[in-house]
Amino acid sequence: MGRYRLLARLGSGGMGVVYLARSPGGRSVAVKSIRPDLVAHPEFRKRFRTEVNAAGNVNGLYTAVVVDADTDGPMPWLATAYVEGPSLAAAVDSCGPLPVRSVLLLAAALAEGLQAIHAAGIAHRDLKP
Repeated sequence: MGRYRLLARLGSGGMGVVYLARSPGGRSVAVKSIRPDLVAHPEFRKRFRTEVNAAGNVNGLYTAVVVDADTDGPMPWLATAYVEGPSLAAAVDSCGPLPVRSVLLLAAALAEGLQAIHAAGIAHRDLKP
């Protein structure tokens, strides 16, 4: 995808598939590719381009920074910094309920990340652990 070598599929959603990828310099990134059936819709491309530009304005410690994108190519994609670690669901499944202090720290980090997103004028519509 672009200059990134895809290594593994991380997940999928309504817009497309997210992959773990590696930059030519060895940096890990998460690359979201758009579903082929959405690519043909000019209105979708316009909305995706707007979202990528808005996400590029987010600057926060608890957000994944946009590192690259191609919104106009035959298969639009977005690359963000990859944050290594299990999902919250996987952590709870493997270790059981988190201690209260850990939950409070996670909640504070989540609030700080959302604050950075809101400061850029974005309302996050797809919040996941």
